[in-house]
Amino acid sequence: MEVFCLATQATAIMLILQGVLVVTTSTAAPPPVSGFLHDCEVKIASCGEEIFLNIVKNATVTTACCHRLVFMGKPCHDGLVSHLVSLPSFKGNKAQLLAAAQRIWDYCASVPY
Repeated sequence: MEVFCLATQATAIMLILQGVLVVTTSTAAPPPVSGFLHDCEVKIASCGEEIFLNIVKNATVTTACCHRLVFMGKPCHDGLVSHLVSLPSFKGNKAQLLAAAQRIWDYCASVPY
């Protein structure tokens, strides 16, 4: 599955990321994933889990995934992160997640090819 592929039900929102499952209970529906974000998901491919885990848990990101993140582009990265922080389970950590997302972007942009 791709990053930020969403499955919704009336009482649960599930975020599926390459085998990482985050479940929250909420009656609010998540914002829809646009065609642009879907294209971004395709570009980041299997590196989505690494990037996500780096943002939420400061996990290590490989050089290959850094290169893929930069290839995906800043607008895609920012769009996916904005979508992430709009989800009910991540709203309380918005400032922290945005800072972490900028940190990983800056780091990956500095990794030489």
